[in-house]
Amino acid sequence: VSVQQTTAFLQHEIAPHFDFEYMARCVAGRYSKTMTPEQQREFTNNFSELFIATFVKKISNYRKYPPVVDSYKSKRSSETEAVVTANVIQESGVQLKIEFKFLKGKKGWKVIDVRGNGISALFYYRNHFAQQMRQRKQQQAIFN
Repeated sequence: VSVQQTTAFLQHEIAPHFDFEYMARCVAGRYSKTMTPEQQREFTNNFSELFIATFVKKISNYRKYPPVVDSYKSKRSSETEAVVTANVIQESGVQLKIEFKFLKGKKGWKVIDVRGNGISALFYYRNHFAQQMRQRKQQQAIFN
């Protein structure tokens, strides 16, 4: 399976189950309030492309044997929030705990975060984005 086929599959079959608008707002944090609607759409598109590209990269690491979902369970924390936990066995035999956090909105249940062994994708991307914004402000201060 090629990278293009994997990307197309994720974009058409998996991405519709994610709320990338919500996720992008979380990643942008306080900066999202200063963005125009056009900037917010562009940021959301860029974030979703980065998220899917990262997902493709992780999946493409499995050359011989795909990971096996050993077990999974779901738990509702409220009427509008739920977490699905999957234990995945990698080809090396190492187990990976993956949690999908869901939020029920106007469009139904959508994934709003993914955690691998306790590490939140949103937390990672938010820190990365905040670091980029700090660097940009420092560069602007130097050149002004």
